Amino acid sequence: MAIVGLGRVGTFFLERLLKHANEGIRITAVVEMRDTPGKLRAQEEGIPIYTLGELSDHSENLDLIFELTGSLNVRAQLKSDLALAGNSRTIVVPETVAHVISCLLGEGCLPDVHPDKGF
Repeated sequence: MAIVGLGRVGTFFLERLLKHANEGIRITAVVEMRDTPGKLRAQEEGIPIYTLGELSDHSENLDLIFELTGSLNVRAQLKSDLALAGNSRTIVVPETVAHVISCLLGEGCLPDVHPDKGF
């Protein structure tokens, strides 16, 4: 799986998922343009960091991409890039689902900093 956006929400989610790496949760890519604590953590863990445009070129083995930027434009570009790459397999997961997963992990829910923008 991949995470797009490693700001406050994405960093929190990355940290939660990394705690469960020994349970089969594997993050194989992230996208973040700015220098954030989440991007630094991904680098420390050896997770490849791509631009949004590069991610679709590396998506053939991705089941899920968590889009956590809060930007409808980013979500639309991501879906378009996957379609242009012929990838109809990878699911773009909205922040709402990541929020539920984080809560179910029992270690705190995601920070609620982005207004709900739907799919």
